[in-house]
Amino acid sequence: MQSPATAAGMVRVLDAWTAMGGRLLYGTAGQTSCFLMANEASRPGGDLWPAAIYPSGKFEVVFQHMRTRSPFDSLELREALRQQLNELPGVDLPAAKLELRPGFDLCVLAEDSTRDRLIAIIAWCREKAVEPSAAALL
Repeated sequence: MQSPATAAGMVRVLDAWTAMGGRLLYGTAGQTSCFLMANEASRPGGDLWPAAIYPSGKFEVVFQHMRTRSPFDSLELREALRQQLNELPGVDLPAAKLELRPGFDLCVLAEDSTRDRLIAIIAWCREKAVEPSAAALL
């Protein structure tokens, strides 16, 4: 459903996520979503995932679910994530959506530098998720 460059960019993001120790969980609905799982469910507070990816072309940032899971139950940490994502060309996540599930178009991942920056941002998320004591060190 995406251009070859966007699809290749998305594969690189998924490969980077698993290489850093994240795992992928796939939905079972008519449109198979992919969740970037940052930790194991056995962790206190349960699963944490920063994003869901939809083949129709959306990279959804799941602030709604993150707000009840440490360390992203911190509004400041979610805001730091939003600000980092908004530095990517083509991404504009409003502050008013820090309790929701805003997203951006996957086509931004066709550009190498944007994709590499997104990979660094999701690595930061995973680091915060697996080392909750570091959450205060925004």
